[in-house]
Amino acid sequence: MNRTPVSINIALYAIFTALLAGFLFLPYVFMLPLIIMVIIMDFKASIYISIAFGIISISYAFMMGGFVAMAFRQYPLIAIIPRLFIGPAAYGAKMLMKRLTGNSKNFFLREVLPYSIIAAVAILTNTVLVVGSFAVFAWDFELSGIMMPAAIVEMLIAGTIELGIAISVTPAIILALKKADRNGFLFKK
Repeated sequence: MNRTPVSINIALYAIFTALLAGFLFLPYVFMLPLIIMVIIMDFKASIYISIAFGIISISYAFMMGGFVAMAFRQYPLIAIIPRLFIGPAAYGAKMLMKRLTGNSKNFFLREVLPYSIIAAVAILTNTVLVVGSFAVFAWDFELSGIMMPAAIVEMLIAGTIELGIAISVTPAIILALKKADRNGFLFKK
């Protein structure tokens, strides 16, 4: 009986890792698998997916071109270290929202707003820490005439777009998963 939850967890870890690796090639939505995993799983999963995100990010930097990828190659710890805080920060938001809105009779307060806030915390943690790290440690980085200050503006714009998408899409995905989870594998009471 104890093997079933372990096998389900292993399968979920593998699925979300694969989704995260695939989503990194998609602009503005690459963090959705991380956010979803944090919402449906425990604290250990949030740590795991954050580490996986950092490792996949640096791998991605060596597969792709572009300013940010090249900056990650030059400063690999910026691709890894800030990502370690995303899952725990989002998990903390999850626990806080569960405490504040978990017993609400209002559907929006109980089932929509918490997921949007968790997504916002994840996106903002990533954007603030990565952009802040670039601003502190890589301010002088330049590639093909593009300087880091201009790239930071672009990253902040991209972060704003990611934020808008995540806070609007995450509740819909979670509600769909809840409806599809008839056997209770994903959402434990």
